[in-house]
Amino acid sequence: KGLPIFLNEFLWSGGMAALTQCYSMKGLQVVAGLNISNAICNLLNVVFVAMGNAVGIIEGQYLGASKFDKAKKSAHQLMWFTGGMCLGLTAILILFSSGFPQLYDTSKEVKHLGQWFIVITAVFFPLQGFLNVLYFTLRSGGKTVITFLFDSVFTWVVSVSLAFMLCSFTSLPILAIYAIVQSADMIKVIVGYILVRKGVWITNLVDGR
Repeated sequence: KGLPIFLNEFLWSGGMAALTQCYSMKGLQVVAGLNISNAICNLLNVVFVAMGNAVGIIEGQYLGASKFDKAKKSAHQLMWFTGGMCLGLTAILILFSSGFPQLYDTSKEVKHLGQWFIVITAVFFPLQGFLNVLYFTLRSGGKTVITFLFDSVFTWVVSVSLAFMLCSFTSLPILAIYAIVQSADMIKVIVGYILVRKGVWITNLVDGR
């Protein structure tokens, strides 16, 4: 059960590095802009980590006690709660999007890119929060192979491939490419929501049911 999680984290980290490399094909100023954006966005990603831990604890307790109906109900509640909470984070990021890049001693172009990377990331924060709960809900039931496909395999097969093709074979500006790649996660949300709604993750790991 644990091996897919290890492989997932390893390959996902590599996928993020590959994504940055693809974006860098549009110029080194893009990398600088992404670094500015990531500096503030990663601070708020702690919410995703906290909610992931909460899902693991809450769903794990319900599943271990064979309270499957309560597990399913709480999973839906956590999804919408996290999505709503991330709307607040979106507002915070957009509020600071213009001022935060000004703290850096760099060119106007890099500051401009940093600002809009922050805005685009902020717009997709609710989607990412929703997706995060779906991921940890599936994992709480021991469906680690599904989450491996859901996370790192998707990153390499869809996100990295899409970013590479758009950066290599189109003249689209980097901000448009970044937004398109971010929006591709909607596929994961749809698939993950269907899997969670069907209850394929509901398993009692204690007695194997």
